[in-house]
Amino acid sequence: MKKGIKKIKFSKGQDSREAVMRKLALNFIERGHVETTIPKARALKSLMDRLSYKSLRHQESDKNVLLKHLGDQQVVSKMFTLIGPAFKETTGGFVTMIKLGVRQGDNAEMARIQWTKPLISEPKPKLAAEKPLKVAKSQSSNITK
Repeated sequence: MKKGIKKIKFSKGQDSREAVMRKLALNFIERGHVETTIPKARALKSLMDRLSYKSLRHQESDKNVLLKHLGDQQVVSKMFTLIGPAFKETTGGFVTMIKLGVRQGDNAEMARIQWTKPLISEPKPKLAAEKPLKVAKSQSSNITK
C-alpha cells in the first residue's frame, strides 16, 4: 500500500489523467508554452519540473523514466539535446505558471505554462524563393462589340 503519495486527480480516472498529462507534456515540449485550466496547469508544472531535472543528468535510467512518461523517442532526444543544456546551471524551477483570468465560454480559470528561460529553438527551414505566378490576360478585354 502506497501511503503519503499525493497526486493531483481529475474526475475521469487514472488512465484518463495519464493520457491528458502525456498530451499536455508533448504539446508543451513541442511549442514551449501551453494554455490550460489551473488544475491541469499545476499538475503539468510539477510533472515538467520532474522530467526537466531528469533531462539534466542524461543517464540511462533517466531516459527510461522520460520514455515512460512521454512515450516518444524523438521527444526524449529533444529533452536531452535542447532542454538539458539550457538549464545546466539550475537545479529546479524550470517551468513557470502565469494566471490569465477566466475563459469566456465556461468561466474556467485559465493559466499559461512556459519555460522560465527562453530556449534556443531549432531554426525553421527556409522555403525556396517562389517565382510570382504569371497572370493570364483575360479574353474579355480582346472581345469587341
